[in-house]
Amino acid sequence: MKISVIIPAYNAQKSISRLIESLLSQTLKEFEILLIDDGSTDGTAGICDEYASKHTQLPTIKVFHKKNEGVAMARQLGIDNACGEYSIHADTDDWVEPTMLEEMYNKAVEENADVVICDFYANDGNMENYIKQQPDARETSLLQHTRNKISRRHQSLRRLTDMDTTVSTSYKNGISTQSFLSLCSE
Repeated sequence: MKISVIIPAYNAQKSISRLIESLLSQTLKEFEILLIDDGSTDGTAGICDEYASKHTQLPTIKVFHKKNEGVAMARQLGIDNACGEYSIHADTDDWVEPTMLEEMYNKAVEENADVVICDFYANDGNMENYIKQQPDARETSLLQHTRNKISRRHQSLRRLTDMDTTVSTSYKNGISTQSFLSLCSE
């Protein structure tokens, strides 16, 4: 398995289908989708189960149901169950371009990279802004620190669960993203 896509979901029945459909349209097929229902009280759990039961080819869809403990614990459950060489986090209101996973995976392999970032669009309801990812010195230092921690470890992705592999970035326009679709290798 090349990539594990980890998706924590809480009361996301209005947005999760768009994300899942965009993932199912990926040109790369050797990945898994891990849907973590974090105790939703709307129809999210049923939507996740329906996708998993109807989609039987690659990418694989796995669903986990848990009591509500917040996004960090939901992400951790995903990391604990990820089988991919790389992992990526997505929020239920995200969507991805059809070639995103393939392009990011190929770049990671080509560069032997531990982390790959990509540009993204931020929607505030009225406007769509293109955000170009260019790590500043602080982020580059954090990425290097993460790379050093990763390269000292000699095990699979599953054992990375004792460290935070998500890079946080805040933007001047007030948009903050906890995971901007970064790939972190074992």
